[in-house]
Amino acid sequence: MDLSVYGLLFTIFVTPGIILIYIKNTGKFSPLLRKDANKPEEHSVLTSTGIFMLPGMVYTLVFLLGELGLAISLGIFLAGVLGFIDDLKSVGVWTKIPLMCIPSIPVLAYCTLNGYSPLIFSILPVIYILPLVTSFFSNAFNIVSGYDGMSMGTGIIQIGTLSVLAFLSQNYTLFTASVLLMLIIGFVFHVNWYPAKAFPGNSGTFLVGTLIALLYCFSGFWIPLIILFAPHIAEFVMKIRFRGNTNVFGRVDALGNISYNGKPKSIIHFIIRNRTLKEYQITQIMLICESVLGLLSILVYLFME
Repeated sequence: MDLSVYGLLFTIFVTPGIILIYIKNTGKFSPLLRKDANKPEEHSVLTSTGIFMLPGMVYTLVFLLGELGLAISLGIFLAGVLGFIDDLKSVGVWTKIPLMCIPSIPVLAYCTLNGYSPLIFSILPVIYILPLVTSFFSNAFNIVSGYDGMSMGTGIIQIGTLSVLAFLSQNYTLFTASVLLMLIIGFVFHVNWYPAKAFPGNSGTFLVGTLIALLYCFSGFWIPLIILFAPHIAEFVMKIRFRGNTNVFGRVDALGNISYNGKPKSIIHFIIRNRTLKEYQITQIMLICESVLGLLSILVYLFME
C-alpha cells in the first residue's frame, strides 16, 4: 500500500484521539464551556470539538480531489476557524451572514486560475454567487442544531446521500471521499450523541455546512442539495421572520421531558408543541425526516436521469 494511503488512514483515525484528549484536558476552560440547555440539571459541556475534524478532512479532500480538494480544504479551514472564534466570542447572527462569505475566497481563486466554474441549473456560472452559497448553506446548517447529535447526524446523512449520488453518477473518487468524510464526522457525532460528552460548536457546524455546500455545488447536485436543506431553509425563513430573535429550545421539566407552548419560532417547535419528548427523541425525529429527504433526493436524481 502506498505511504500516502497510510497517511490518509492515520490522519482520519487520529481524529477521535485528538478529540478525547481535548475533552479530557480542556474541560475547565470556561470560554469553551456551554450550558446544556436541554437537561433539567445545571450541566456544562465542552464545545468546539468540530474544529478537530479539519486534519482528516483536509487530507481526504487533497489526496482524492487534487487542486479542487485543496481549494475546498482552504475554504472549510476558514469556516472552521471563523466558527471557533464565534465559539470563543459570540458573533451576532446578522454578522455571520457576510462573515461566512469568506470561505468561498480560495474556491473562487481556484475557479479564476483554472477557468473553471460549473453552471447552476445549466444557466448561471457558480463563480458569480459562490460567496452567497457558502454563506447561506453554512448558516442554514448551523441554525438547525442545539440538540445532542442533531447537527452532526444531519451532516452524516447529507454526506451519505452524496456518496450514493456519486456512486450512481459513476464518480467513484467522490464516492470514496464521501465515505471517508462520513467516518470523520461520525467521530464527532459519537461524542455528541445523547447524553453529549461534547458539542461540535460553531466550528463544527460552519465547517460541515460549508463542506456540504461546496461538494454538492462542484458535483452539480443542486436539486438534491435544496431538497436536503428544506428544513434548514424553513428555519432560515423563520429566523428572518422573527428578526433573529428565536431559538430552537423548549421547556425542560425535572424528568428531562421537553415541550413547547405558544407560537412556534422554529421548525423544532412544531415537533414539541403541546407534547413532551425526550431530547434524543427530538433528534431521532429530525434525523428520520432528513433520511426521508435524502431518499427523495436520490429518487429525484434517478428520475431526472
